[in-house]
Amino acid sequence: MGGKIKYIELTTERLKLVPINIEFLETAHLYACNLEDSKFMMFLPNDSIEETKEFILRSQEGGKMISVAEIVLTVRKNFWRRGIATEAALALIQYVKEKLKVKK
Repeated sequence: MGGKIKYIELTTERLKLVPINIEFLETAHLYACNLEDSKFMMFLPNDSIEETKEFILRSQEGGKMISVAEIVLTVRKNFWRRGIATEAALALIQYVKEKLKVKK
């Protein structure tokens, strides 16, 4: 355990789902610093872009798994009610069923 994990990218008709990385710092911080966008998240909002950067770097931890299972779908408020989180969740479910052969 504790070895490198394989990251996947999933594509749907409207979305490309990729693991968070430092390339998305500014976009991630737009969400992470906004109280309205992040009101359902336990440890947000962030006060500074440095806090967001630290979170992204911690989440990667050198490519090692830091959590048994963690799926976080974050959607900025101006994109709510468009089915984006549902589309992303369905893509994840399909991947797990087809590629990982999980039955339920």
